[in-house]
Amino acid sequence: MIRSCTDSMMVRSTLVPVLALAASVFGQDTTPCESYDLTTGIGACNSINVNIGNVICANGFDANSCKATLASTSGGNSETYFFKGTPTGLPIGTSIQSDCSTGDFPGTGVAMAQTYQDPSGNPAGCYPAADVQGTTLSYSMNGAVLASVTVNFAVHTDSGGTQRDGFIKITCQSGGPTSNFAYTTVGDAGHASQYEIDVVADCSGGGGPPPPPPPPGPAPPGPAPPGPPTTPGGQTGGKSDPETSPTGWILVGCFLFFSVAYFGGGYAYNWKVKGAESGERVPQKEFWVGMPGLIKDGFCFVKAKIKKEEYTPL
Repeated sequence: MIRSCTDSMMVRSTLVPVLALAASVFGQDTTPCESYDLTTGIGACNSINVNIGNVICANGFDANSCKATLASTSGGNSETYFFKGTPTGLPIGTSIQSDCSTGDFPGTGVAMAQTYQDPSGNPAGCYPAADVQGTTLSYSMNGAVLASVTVNFAVHTDSGGTQRDGFIKITCQSGGPTSNFAYTTVGDAGHASQYEIDVVADCSGGGGPPPPPPPPGPAPPGPAPPGPPTTPGGQTGGKSDPETSPTGWILVGCFLFFSVAYFGGGYAYNWKVKGAESGERVPQKEFWVGMPGLIKDGFCFVKAKIKKEEYTPL
């Protein structure tokens, strides 16, 4: 069957986004994290706390779970990558696979093992594939969210000079697995003898995202304004501040007290003792009623004196 140019373009347009997606899922992250503790698997990436200790088998190696298997390779063999990312590394060789030597796997320092099994499942090869010391942590972001974290194991050079290394690419999923992880592998990744393991996990270790930083507090108060000058005797010079002068407040308090006592006491006296009607209970009512006239008369008197005119009382 002959395909038209249109068919080829359609196939190409379909493959491009698929390849782009694959490139985003697989491969190492490149931005270094600020900190990483090899012993605990705890670090900080872009100021976001991560805890991947369970993912790298920091709590103990289990040959049934701390691994990823490539089901079929050339010749019908299968290939498995065992790992433990803390300083002790993988245990002695025979604990990994029966043909792993204790010379290559002394029980400390080796982070990853590359093993083969024949079509019948029998051991068919075992090699150290990466070292723990020199491991780094890198990450990528999706907006403000941590998208993935990569545990980059150090290169291991065997006695024959062959170099191998590997990494675990963790796709971060809030609320995702914190145990019983499903590890997968694509085998060699960026270059020959570089082995990639992929897994989905909660990169916070189940603790959820870190709490947001507290809002900034109020700005500290500025320096107090300079006070009034003081005399040698310790007295404040200059004019007194009415808001802070105790004398002013004492006078105001005395005025209010005597006003309440005068009007309240006089009202009660006229009411209870003299039996005055409600309109006559105000003390010295005639004086207070005539007060406006007295004030007006006083102004007229002062005005007449200023203008040197004859004053006639109202």
